[in-house]
Amino acid sequence: MINTDLRETKWKRSSLKGAVLWGENLHHADFTDIWSLDSVKVDRYDWLTYIKDSLNLKGANDIFKQYRMDSILYFEDSIVKVHIIIRKTPYSTRELPTFELGRRIAID
Repeated sequence: MINTDLRETKWKRSSLKGAVLWGENLHHADFTDIWSLDSVKVDRYDWLTYIKDSLNLKGANDIFKQYRMDSILYFEDSIVKVHIIIRKTPYSTRELPTFELGRRIAID
């Protein structure tokens, strides 16, 4: 989707995984309980802050907590990068699994 009018769209239980959101009109859109924004390409690196602070979209605070921005090459041989949204790790450092030193793990 490029330059699409998505005003007042309700994204509840939707997955936008891998979508392209460049120049969309998102005013009054509702991102409450969206399932996935993984690998969504956006037109600005501050997109998460923009939807939270400037647009005040419903659900934007949760998205801001769950996702982060990164950049990837536009295509394999490209020198141009695009902004992409990816989910933050599901574990905090306190919740990471721990292993005993010297313990062997069988791999099938």
